[in-house]
Order: sequence, then structure tokens, then C-alpha cells
Amino acid sequence: MPPKLIFRVHAVRRMFVRSITAAEVRIVIEQGETIERYPGDTPYPSRLLLGYARGRALHVVVADNGGADETIVVTVYQPEPALWQPGFRREAAAMKCVVCKQGETRPGKATVVLQRKGATVAINDVPARVCANCGEEYVDEQVAERVLAAAEASARAGVKVEIRDYVAA
Repeated sequence: MPPKLIFRVHAVRRMFVRSITAAEVRIVIEQGETIERYPGDTPYPSRLLLGYARGRALHVVVADNGGADETIVVTVYQPEPALWQPGFRREAAAMKCVVCKQGETRPGKATVVLQRKGATVAINDVPARVCANCGEEYVDEQVAERVLAAAEASARAGVKVEIRDYVAA
């Protein structure tokens, strides 16, 4: 019998934003591949799974409570190609920060705020590389194009202030 799934409310929120169903999460847990293990995590060891549902790659982070035969879903997301090597099994290589010259970037998220002629557009959850030392944020070309297109559309529509979440292709 498959383990009982327990979802963090955080995971449910992320699933809603990303249009990911509980059934898709179960498919990844039951049929996906563990690509990283975190045996030292407490109170339960956790792992990162890669699987496919509805033709898209999904990463699911789970903690295994073997004593209760429960799998706790910590978070769920669709890996951004810019932040992962092809196949989504390994993070993209770190880059040295050109601002502080000391830190290396790590995959993360940014809030990008763009302003022009009285229009302000803030885009949350933008996939980025973030310097571990100074916090400087970098986005790849594809992400930059999507952010600029979204902001341009808002500006053309006459929006004065808009806050939106990043939508991957």
C-alpha cells in the first residue's frame, strides 16, 4: 500500500499557484526518481524527486516519516530550465558575482520591479541566480524576455501599479 501523503500548507499554496494537482504529486512520488537525498534533515530524512506529469517535469521535496508510513510533501515546483542542467537532475553551475566579486550564485527567486513613465510593475517568484554573499540577482535571457514582455504589456494597458507572479513558459 502506498504511503499516506501529508501536504504542508506551503506546498498546497505553491501547487495552486503552479496549477499542480495532488494526483500529479502522487505520480511523481510513486513513479519518479530520487535525485538527491538529505539523510541529516530533521525530524525526518528528506529527498528531492524528479518526475513527469502531463508532459512537464516536476520536482517534489518530501520528508519520510517511516514510523507512521507517511510521506510529508514539503514543496512542489516545475524546475526552471535556466537554473538546472538538461534533464533537471543537477542544478546549473554556480557563477561568480560580478558585483561583490566574492560570492557565487545559487538558484533562487527574485522580485523584479520595473518602472517607466509612472508605471510600476512588480513580478514575484522570478527564477534567478542569487549571490550567496551580497544577494545580487541574475536572470537568464529567456526569463528576462518574459519579464520584459509582461511589464511592457502592463505599461501599454495603462497600468499604474501592478503586482504579479512570474509565469513560466
